[in-house]
Amino acid sequence: MFALNFYTPMVADQLRTGRKSATIRLGDKSGKYKKGMIVQVLCGSRYSPRERIFDAVIDKVEVKTLETTPRSAAPTRWRTSSGSSTTARSVPRTS
Repeated sequence: MFALNFYTPMVADQLRTGRKSATIRLGDKSGKYKKGMIVQVLCGSRYSPRERIFDAVIDKVEVKTLETTPRSAAPTRWRTSSGSSTTARSVPRTS
């Protein structure tokens, strides 16, 4: 089973209360996550055990291109990048 990992403890509360229902990931994730997939939503520090928040169903995966103007990109070396937006909803537990 695939998972969506979150590292900030504050996000766990946002996920539980429904204030957070989408996430943006760097890179094209359309090959990994598909509409209708069931994933585990986990929260915890990197390289340590994570708390399982709930299972979720992927509603949609969008790939968006982020373009920057030369002025906004001046402090960094990044010119363009693409990312994926994943929207999911929780699945009621049956066990």
